Amino acid sequence: EFTSAIENNFNHFNDMWRFDVKNLQWSNLTSACKGKPPSNRSGHRAAAWRNSMVVFGGFLENNKEVKYFNDIFLFDTDTASWTRFPEPKSGQAWPAPRSACGLAVVDDAVLVFGGYSKPSGKASMSGNGGRGQVHWDLWRFDLRASS
Repeated sequence: EFTSAIENNFNHFNDMWRFDVKNLQWSNLTSACKGKPPSNRSGHRAAAWRNSMVVFGGFLENNKEVKYFNDIFLFDTDTASWTRFPEPKSGQAWPAPRSACGLAVVDDAVLVFGGYSKPSGKASMSGNGGRGQVHWDLWRFDLRASS
């Protein structure tokens, strides 16, 4: 996330970078990645699982809209490919969209705790005076369901 000097405009990115800890150098992997990556966002969380990176949630806020996400993506580091975790089935419990949550991987499960969100919609019409909601819930997802 990058904001302007007067903090009235956010720039959200969906590029992919790798840091080589031996050579202390960054490499842009964006053009080498396969599959559809998560949309531009900030405030998402990521954790390692096996040979993958798990990415959950985040938000997009600009002069036109405010949107929070509750999607899960996996980035396979061996194949440099993105996969979206299966969407919830009708009636299936699923966490509300959010950013700034806690995220941890334990064995083959990802745990999502808490977070923050504002009402989605047009930036000037986000309701609730723009006040957000703090989430205190805990969710568990079986990552093996993605394969």
